[in-house]
Amino acid sequence: RNHLRCLRHDRTAMNNPNKSAFRGLSNFIAEIRECKTPENEKRRIDKELGNIRKKFKEAGKLSDYDKKKYVWKIMYIHMLGYDIDFGHMEALNLITCEKFSEKQVGYMACSLLLNETSEFLRLVINSVRKDIVENKNELIQSLALSTVANIGSKEFAESMANDVQRLLISPKSARQPGIKKKAALCLLKMYRRHSDIIDISPEFISSVLKMLETKKHMGVVNCMLTLISGIAQRTPDPWVEAVPLVVHLLGRLVLDPHDIPAEYRYAGFPCPWLQVKALRFLQFFPHPDDPKLAGKIRDILNRIITQSETSGGNRVRGRRTSVSRINITHAILFEAIHLCLHYDAHIDRDILIAAVNHVGKFMSAKDPIANVRYLALDTMCRLSAVEGMKESLQQYLAQTTRALRDRDVSIRRRALDLMYNMCDESNSRAIVGEMVNYLQSGDFDIREELVLRAAILAENFATDLKWYVDTVLELIAQAGDAVSDDVSSRVVRIITNREGMQAYAAEKIFYELKSPTVNETMFKVGSYILGEFGHLVADKPGFSPAEQFELLMNGLQSSGLRVKAIILSSLAKFANLYPEVKDRVLQTLRSYNASIDAELQQRAVEYEHLSSLNNVTATVLDQMPNFPEERENRLLKHIKESSGEDEFASWDNGDEDADEGERSGQTVSLDKVPDAPHRAAPTHTAAAPAPAPAQQANAGSLLDLMDDAPPAAAASQPSDIASDLAALGIGGGAAQQEQAEAPGAGPATNASLIDDLDHNDLYNNQKDLHGHLGAPARPRAASSVQTNDRWLRSFATAFNGVLFESEAVQIGCKSEFRGRQGRMAIYVGNKTDTFFSSVKVHLPDTPGVRTQLGQPLLSVGAKQQGAQSLMVEATGSLSNVPTMSIVI
Repeated sequence: RNHLRCLRHDRTAMNNPNKSAFRGLSNFIAEIRECKTPENEKRRIDKELGNIRKKFKEAGKLSDYDKKKYVWKIMYIHMLGYDIDFGHMEALNLITCEKFSEKQVGYMACSLLLNETSEFLRLVINSVRKDIVENKNELIQSLALSTVANIGSKEFAESMANDVQRLLISPKSARQPGIKKKAALCLLKMYRRHSDIIDISPEFISSVLKMLETKKHMGVVNCMLTLISGIAQRTPDPWVEAVPLVVHLLGRLVLDPHDIPAEYRYAGFPCPWLQVKALRFLQFFPHPDDPKLAGKIRDILNRIITQSETSGGNRVRGRRTSVSRINITHAILFEAIHLCLHYDAHIDRDILIAAVNHVGKFMSAKDPIANVRYLALDTMCRLSAVEGMKESLQQYLAQTTRALRDRDVSIRRRALDLMYNMCDESNSRAIVGEMVNYLQSGDFDIREELVLRAAILAENFATDLKWYVDTVLELIAQAGDAVSDDVSSRVVRIITNREGMQAYAAEKIFYELKSPTVNETMFKVGSYILGEFGHLVADKPGFSPAEQFELLMNGLQSSGLRVKAIILSSLAKFANLYPEVKDRVLQTLRSYNASIDAELQQRAVEYEHLSSLNNVTATVLDQMPNFPEERENRLLKHIKESSGEDEFASWDNGDEDADEGERSGQTVSLDKVPDAPHRAAPTHTAAAPAPAPAQQANAGSLLDLMDDAPPAAAASQPSDIASDLAALGIGGGAAQQEQAEAPGAGPATNASLIDDLDHNDLYNNQKDLHGHLGAPARPRAASSVQTNDRWLRSFATAFNGVLFESEAVQIGCKSEFRGRQGRMAIYVGNKTDTFFSSVKVHLPDTPGVRTQLGQPLLSVGAKQQGAQSLMVEATGSLSNVPTMSIVI
């Protein structure tokens, strides 16, 4: 501020015709302003810089006036955005001068032209330190402290931190309140940048706390509270003793402000900024245990809220309230409410209810200041997290709904947050319905967030499954592209896991797909639902397989590649379920055999070939099993990530998970509905033969289950390792990853060891097997080497992976389990140029596990791989880990 004051003084001197100070600078600024093009301006500046450079070469001949004038010109050119590569030494030399007029120019230039990494700063450290410690001129000391705070380099902090601390608490500076304020703010700036350099000793804390009790200079108290607030925000423990002093200070300002000097009153309020800082400082600490102190805090908060109701209106004592007074009232009121929220259970509910009622007036008033409405909505959001306050907020649902259509997007977002937070069992349908209705006219700024929150509320408070289906389908129909993949996947997961809503969902989806305009998201969800559960309504009039097929064909022609892939998967299931549309499905698949998109082409070819494998078609195209329940709802996770963190840690009260549970509702109705048992889709006898009796009884020989295993899993003959490693799931790629995330996008949903399962590449990041490896010696028996713990731990979260690997051999496992039975394929890859003539897989008997090997793997050629099939059945509890040895 001193620098700006000095600059205004110099500009006044330039504009005063009676004084000729810096007339050259004034003329130069006028010429720059008269330049009509950037080229003319640059030419004039280059000319002036050349003249200044020439003058500085003859610095000995320059007068003090010329030095200051040319440095001012350099600063002005720098402020215009031009690079300055000279004149720094001349500016710094002015700091070492004795006159104040020269020092002020030097310090101003130092603050503007240099930053904390500049090497020139080392040249002036001693001069600046001398001005802080030894100079008796208060203005010069203020200039030095301001420069140190503005630059804030580590060298400045290391050299002057102790001097600034001593200056702050020195009794000699008691008569210089301006210096104390400058020193406090300078020390705070250094602490924020280099907190490890500042020594916060008990003696320093004690001296600062004494200055909080000053009654004469409230500006000093304000700066001291700013200093300790900045430090306490990071390390609050040393400043606990300041809490009683701050409460006493607040009581003096709020309860008994008569002794506050008139010069510290603004718009009728005694030290309003000091009140705000004091209320904010108390939020760094828990509620005090002292009953007297706690009672005084309650009196202060009650007085603030009560006074706000009387003084925050449009008129006070028959005259219109000034804007400044209104702003101050709001600032103190909202900070007091934040302190109430921080103390939570220790504050009387009457105070919080009074705060809700008072803030509610801001929401309904036609205040031209949008910031007030925003703060009111933000405060209501915080109040909604307090236990027992939701009932008091229900009366403002209509005002919140109107705010959802405000012109300011920030207010619309806050209104959406408040509607989400105040939702419970009693008003969930009204709030979700209002959100859905808003989608028809709402803007795109909050469309995706609105869909996300409406989907969460519909799931959390769904007491009627039909209402949930109607709501989410209406969301998808209205929002379209604004519906994220997580929302659509969550809808599919819920419908799949709950048998009671599957038929109803298929029927509603059918009607939605018959609409004249259908968006891609609806086709994506609808094709999956009809493919999985369309058979539940296929016997009803108007829902025949042919009509369902026509709806999916409409989507196949108008949708993007990702949705087309899902539709092809659903059509493949139609071919398995409905003989009357099988020929039309196969004709459609053949039309995509030459598709330019590799993903669609692969699906079409695989599905067409799969339809001819009668022994596996029914198993592969069976109905999807129930999805495993997620540990954490992805939609709630998105809400947490999108929630902004508050500036002050004290507002973040309690456990985040508890707060999130409060915001998302007390009950999650859909999660309370038990998962439906897996119900297989009906399969036509002509399309898929019935399973073997042993498979139906789930108790026959394990080898019976191998009859319908695909050839890739049961094959024991070695193949070319470079081409057949795909059997282990190699080559996930972006397309396969995208396919795995989309509902129903997999080529075969229930296949056991088919190639299109999304698994880890067992040979990922390996060297080229046809080169660079050389021909190592014949390996020893692999059974003598234990499996790496890292590989073994990977099987805790996956069914596929590497069991063992060396320079000569790699052993991988691929498996699938249903209930207590499972089938596995052990792949042995020969990475050498030699022939493995004898390969033996041995499984010792383990109590609780019954195993049966398929056709034995006898040998593996050079650069080849072979597979050993294996059936496993759990017969009891396991006391030991099953082992397997492979001898090569």
